[in-house]
Amino acid sequence: MNKNILIVYHIPSEASPLVKLLHEQMPGFFFERKTVEDEILQAIKSMNYSLAIFDLDIKLKGYTGLQLASMLVKINPLIKFLFLSANANWEYKSQLIAAIDRDRMVDIVVKRRLHLSEELKLVLEHYYKNLLRADMNLNNGLLEYYEIAKNEKNLYQKAVIFESFMMALFQAFGYKEMKERIRNHAMNEIDVIIRNEIDDSFLRSFGKYVLIECKNIPGLAISRYDLINFHSKVKHAIGLNTMGIFATTGLVSRDIYDEAMSSAAEPGKIVFLDDAEILKLIRAEDKIEEFKKMITGQIYQHR
Repeated sequence: MNKNILIVYHIPSEASPLVKLLHEQMPGFFFERKTVEDEILQAIKSMNYSLAIFDLDIKLKGYTGLQLASMLVKINPLIKFLFLSANANWEYKSQLIAAIDRDRMVDIVVKRRLHLSEELKLVLEHYYKNLLRADMNLNNGLLEYYEIAKNEKNLYQKAVIFESFMMALFQAFGYKEMKERIRNHAMNEIDVIIRNEIDDSFLRSFGKYVLIECKNIPGLAISRYDLINFHSKVKHAIGLNTMGIFATTGLVSRDIYDEAMSSAAEPGKIVFLDDAEILKLIRAEDKIEEFKKMITGQIYQHR
């Protein structure tokens, strides 16, 4: 379960003691504070956090807290907020719900110098105790996010949204550290790179990192050129990883699949996630076990 929580708080002298108290009171949780706009946007985009404790009184580069929160939702539609504010009347709550969407708002807590960490602890414990229902909402959110990616008309946004969706999907597996659009030493652009830190011996056997190639082409099959290009990226990354994932909203032809699997015994294995398998992962109760079945079915049973 991802218990990484981002804290966006604009007064360092108050934020640092708050983070320290939360770490002491809530073992097993990880809290990280960001105060600079670029750091906040990158942190949200990275999908590393399951929830953001967000100070609405913050002002950065002319943005109000509410405006900045709205921007974060556009970057990561799955983000959940626990808001802090000096103002928590019903009129203000109505403005928040209109701007953010009720499902994304865990609660709003009035900032007080005394006992703030205790209040946050109670809210967070209640939230994480209800994760069974939250998991159901997560699956629905992932499905909606996937449909948005597939239906986007702008070609650039279509690629960007699908990459962000794949990061959100792997975050739901329990992966934490991931980045997008990274260039390796051979100057090949990698759509998404994930640090393979998950606590599973089978998945950890594939190396330190997993590379993901993303093709948002509903109804179309990936080409042999696409496969060769990605295989080259994976081979150039040997030493960092031993597996690449080719994710597509389209199809994988039998010829492309057979060509990739014919080299499965070599370093740099490639696993395909097509539209049907992505949908299966979204709906799976145990996403890790479903993912492992897909890997085993493609790499090992093909030998």
